[in-house]
Amino acid sequence: MLRLFTQRKVGKGDPVKYLRGINWQDLGKQSATEVKNIVKDLRDSLDDMSTSWHYDLLLPDAAIEGMQAIGKTFQFMESFRYR
Repeated sequence: MLRLFTQRKVGKGDPVKYLRGINWQDLGKQSATEVKNIVKDLRDSLDDMSTSWHYDLLLPDAAIEGMQAIGKTFQFMESFRYR
């Protein structure tokens, strides 16, 4: 934001016009897609770790159950419809 007002001060545009020109709905959809992809990747990583025999030997059962619970939470989050 500071950059917008600094540019206006030196005569390089109107920040209000710039902000009004942004397609906020499209930006929101892009952001939701990015968040959904990150959550999916985290869930997949947790699923892989919680089912790996390496981690089964190294971690206590409570840690593995915790990872599985977090994975289910991420799965629940993915079920929300992004608009």
